[in-house]
Amino acid sequence: MASGNVKGRTGLGSWGALAGLGTAVVGILGLAGLYPASLEAVGVLIAGFGLMLYGSTVVAGFAGFAASLPEEELARLGEAGLGGGNRSMLQAGGAAGFILGLLSLLGVASAVLPSIGVIVFGGVLLYGVSSTNRLFAISMEHATMSPAAHLLAQERLSGAVGGVVLAGAANLTLGILALIIVPSSITLTLVALLVLGVGVLAAGLASQ
Repeated sequence: MASGNVKGRTGLGSWGALAGLGTAVVGILGLAGLYPASLEAVGVLIAGFGLMLYGSTVVAGFAGFAASLPEEELARLGEAGLGGGNRSMLQAGGAAGFILGLLSLLGVASAVLPSIGVIVFGGVLLYGVSSTNRLFAISMEHATMSPAAHLLAQERLSGAVGGVVLAGAANLTLGILALIIVPSSITLTLVALLVLGVGVLAAGLASQ
């Protein structure tokens, strides 16, 4: 198994970086005062689409990875909690955020739906990234590479996953605060989107 395939199986790549960049740019523009209410909804929509792509890439990567494993290794993955649920949850969370962003953009409960969207993003990232990290660790055991390349790949991908975890925690916290502190909800949601975008962008670049 090539090291490049290992990176691809984390689901962090060019698509994730592009979605992260878009989300971060929307967050910055909104915080700068350029149609913040509208960009709040647009940011949630973009982030949801990016999360769907992220989940789809992980699912596809896992399918290719699992096909090359013997039965005992597949059983080990199941015991480690790396079944399809965690990965499909990333897709479901992205789809939910996309719909929430779209509804908010259309004027449906626009005061609360973006905040709920970032809470969803935070929750699914914190839940789903754990399985992605464990999948990477197991795939590294089967990778054919030099010890130095192995160590470098571990460090880069561990940092990438750590960034996603921090972004997920920040989104969960800021989203809840946005629902509680209503006058500042737009600002808090935009900050959450900025943090999410930067985290996903950095993770995507780290896995290139």
